[in-house]
Amino acid sequence: MRKRGLTMALGLALLLLAGGVAYAADPLVVVFHLEGCPDCAFMQTVLDGLVADHPDLTIAYHEFSEAGASDLLSHLLQADGATAESFPVIFVGQNAPIVGAGRAQELALREAVAACLSESCASPMTRAAGPPIAWGDLLIVAGFLVLFLLFSFMQGLGSSP
Repeated sequence: MRKRGLTMALGLALLLLAGGVAYAADPLVVVFHLEGCPDCAFMQTVLDGLVADHPDLTIAYHEFSEAGASDLLSHLLQADGATAESFPVIFVGQNAPIVGAGRAQELALREAVAACLSESCASPMTRAAGPPIAWGDLLIVAGFLVLFLLFSFMQGLGSSP
């Protein structure tokens, strides 16, 4: 019984670690946004229009508070040598990130998407050597695993042979 519980716990931990952060295969556009952000909503309407005009346009959306999103954003910004002080942060192909919202950002987004669709740009995800490790998520899973094993061990001590 104890081996079965340990096997289940390890299987659950591996499942959580393997499925922690999902990435679109090769999106041309990667968007980081905040829920309730008015600038994000404005740029979302621009993106919706671009998708309507170009149905083959692939976009990966990451809400900043979702698991692994802040690590991925930091990784992409660092790979680009850029910083971001506001949201949304939009990566198109290998172009510099587009930060915030406004007419200038809208035009930059439209131009970058048009150029990448005509020139077959690489996905922004290629800037990252690989998906970043979500250390915070790993620590939480490890903590639960340790607690599970500790309770399983204590339960085994209290049971009679």
